[in-house]
Amino acid sequence: MNSAPRPHYIVEQQSQPVGLEAITRSAWHWLFDRPLVRQLGVVILLCLLWEVTARQANAPLLLPTLGDTLVALRDAMVAPQGDLLAHLWESLRALCTGFAVGSVIATLLVILAINLRFGETLLGTITSDPGDQSAFRRNLARHHHLLGNPVSGGGGDVSGVSQCA
Repeated sequence: MNSAPRPHYIVEQQSQPVGLEAITRSAWHWLFDRPLVRQLGVVILLCLLWEVTARQANAPLLLPTLGDTLVALRDAMVAPQGDLLAHLWESLRALCTGFAVGSVIATLLVILAINLRFGETLLGTITSDPGDQSAFRRNLARHHHLLGNPVSGGGGDVSGVSQCA
């Protein structure tokens, strides 16, 4: 038996960094393996992008700089009127009211759609597989034939619909 390792099992050793390079690399990996540090980096990058874009736009009413925005926020927070929190509360109240009303309306529509035959038909038509159009074609042909408006446009002939009941 040959005791020499086979070529496809040889694993080459990669040289490990030593000295200052090893410390720098390990510190760099340690730092960026932390989710909070990465998120902070993203926030800083977005702030820089905002500031550069605002300065390039040179339209403080359309896109104020980050510094101007932070100064305005500070001024609004320490203002004696307290308008910012009142406006914030009013906006949140309007949003929550809208979500509640929308949820109630959606729930009622789903209940009606499930309990009424029309709702069942509507849900079946809306959610049916686009490849399976036979039920849709049958219903379309039946309704157009009953109304005197044949699908094919020729004197009551519905032969253009392949699976007419």
